[in-house]
Amino acid sequence: MDRNPETCTDEDFRENISTHLQRARKGQRATVVTRDGKAAAVLLSAREFERLSTIDRLEANRAKVRKSMAEIDSGNWLTIEDAFERASQPTAPARSTRKKAAKRGSRR
Repeated sequence: MDRNPETCTDEDFRENISTHLQRARKGQRATVVTRDGKAAAVLLSAREFERLSTIDRLEANRAKVRKSMAEIDSGNWLTIEDAFERASQPTAPARSTRKKAAKRGSRR
């Protein structure tokens, strides 16, 4: 896809929508639709949209991996066995829950 998008007004877009859709479908170039001289929308091929969405997801995952690597480097990690052991242990109710339960019991 051509990296230099075409620009058209919203009026031109409405009048020539089939031409703009055909260009987008062929993947020739994106179209920036303007209103009052400012970008209002972008039309691009489904393939290009999917490519950009994939890049966005990869970037988000890269950030998560970097955070995880930093935690490992700082010693903040568990073995899989320790994680399962912690997950299987019952947790105590929150402190406020215990107080509420105690108050309910004293009212009876």
